Amino acid sequence: MVYTILQVTVLLVVMFSFVSIMYFSIKNGITPTPTSARIKKEILSLTKSYQPMTIADFGAGFGTMAFAYAKAFPNARVDAYETSWIPFFLLKVRQRMNGYANLHIWKKDFYLVDSSRYDVVFCYLYGGAMTKLSRQVSSTRLITHTFALPSHQPEEHISMGMTPIYVYKIGN
Repeated sequence: MVYTILQVTVLLVVMFSFVSIMYFSIKNGITPTPTSARIKKEILSLTKSYQPMTIADFGAGFGTMAFAYAKAFPNARVDAYETSWIPFFLLKVRQRMNGYANLHIWKKDFYLVDSSRYDVVFCYLYGGAMTKLSRQVSSTRLITHTFALPSHQPEEHISMGMTPIYVYKIGN
């Protein structure tokens, strides 16, 4: 069977995408997992009460929350951080298609970011990543769901069935 250049190219792109997502999933300890619509709606509602002008999405994945924040808070700066190449690339494509000027997408490890630059930081990370984050997060309001932030007491805990939402006031 003879393969065309197009078929080989498509196959290589698919293979690269799979290997890339697997590599970063192992490295980061989790696959990109979107926040459900019901949880997203509740988190946006909670966030509005804080009137943020700067918002970060640590571990943005495919951008479920980053794009929701950019749309819900058009006057706020929204920074989305993602380390995995495929989700990062798709975030950039979606940004071009949707045109949110207030959304800035970074291929950067959010553990290297000063969280005190933001009024609100959102993350949906697994337990091990939350433990690491708890040692470095400073002076912000942190909103997360499913996994709590170890060694910190939430100022709000909303039970959404099987998915808890936690709001933490860190520092000042």
